[in-house]
Amino acid sequence: MKNIFFILASLLLSGNTRAADYWQKVSVPSIKNLLSVSFGNKSVGYIAGTDSTLLKTNNGGKTWVSIKPTGMVFSVISPDITDVHFITDNIGYAIVGNAVNPVYNGVLYKTTDGGASWTAQNSDITCQAMFFFNENNGFVAGGKFFSGKNVNKLDAGVWQATQYFSFNPVEQLHAIDFYNANVGIVGGDSGYVYRTFNGGINWDTVKTIIDTSINDLKYIDENTILAATNNFGSSILISKDKGQTWNFDGSSATFFYPYFRAMARSAKDSFIFAGTSLTTGKGVIFYFEKKIMTIFQAEENLNHVTLAYDSTAFVVGDNGLILTNGVEGAGITEKEMPVGKIALYPNPTNGKCSISAAFEYTAIVYDCLGRKVFEDASYSTKHIIDLTGNASGAYFIEILTKDNKRTSLKLTLQ
Repeated sequence: MKNIFFILASLLLSGNTRAADYWQKVSVPSIKNLLSVSFGNKSVGYIAGTDSTLLKTNNGGKTWVSIKPTGMVFSVISPDITDVHFITDNIGYAIVGNAVNPVYNGVLYKTTDGGASWTAQNSDITCQAMFFFNENNGFVAGGKFFSGKNVNKLDAGVWQATQYFSFNPVEQLHAIDFYNANVGIVGGDSGYVYRTFNGGINWDTVKTIIDTSINDLKYIDENTILAATNNFGSSILISKDKGQTWNFDGSSATFFYPYFRAMARSAKDSFIFAGTSLTTGKGVIFYFEKKIMTIFQAEENLNHVTLAYDSTAFVVGDNGLILTNGVEGAGITEKEMPVGKIALYPNPTNGKCSISAAFEYTAIVYDCLGRKVFEDASYSTKHIIDLTGNASGAYFIEILTKDNKRTSLKLTLQ
């Protein structure tokens, strides 16, 4: 796979930001906040959420049904299924905890019958994140009562001694990823990551360039790691030296001021970040594919994303929101406007440009700080944008149709 640093750098320089072609809303039997999504194979997937919500699909995400997870213990302080990870169609793990107040909450459960019944595991930490190589080998990360950040290893089906990283009583780990059986990384509160190069026997401590929480981590290759964080405005971090030093990735995220909760990658050089925009107060997806950065604005906060197969992704969020970028035959309730019907020219521009579309829309332009610099509120199939006199740099054009469908375009002013 290509080095993600060069991919993101070329995306920034190309100035091509477009709406997602096929982000669609899927009908689901739940209005709860959906917190995690995982596929055991191309057909069978699971979604976890608040108030013991557990959904399952047997047809690749076209339809979802609610299942009752027997064996899980829920309470006032632990009412939610906060994370789910399936290794096969029937074998998987889940965490029961508290989505709002995760401190000291997080019990790990295992199923071998496709989510019908679950058994509590013997990990002695409050779990917040997990990574499994297979059914009997993996890691969980989180915390423990008044002992701070912890990691626990499952080795050949046996839980090993807990590793302690911080004794801050309220700090936890929220992210974990492994490049192979020996090389892995975890991260969490206060912008710290912890690395192992011998399968979890020893870990070192690295302070990144942020003080806020690291919510997700992904290896791109042995040297390159991405981090999704809640550092508003500069929320994607990148390391090119195995996690030793970190920098902001440089992608054009400033307008939306995103808080990214999760990310996913495929073997085809596509990368998806999901979270919430401080600017809009709603969900936002940054989708990098083939040197094009897609920005999609959702109607609800987004909590997790996974690539079910190839480049087919599922994103879940609050109030029962599930989005996918192209599952034929899915129970669709809404479809985004086709990007191929929008033309922006010239881009870059020296001041004026035009937008043409096959539908009527209004146009608002914001600068990189989120300030409105131009607006044409009339509904038309063509608008002339005039930024003469504004500073050179990146601008974002919000397109709104009469039926309240939205998309954003990136414009570079020279």
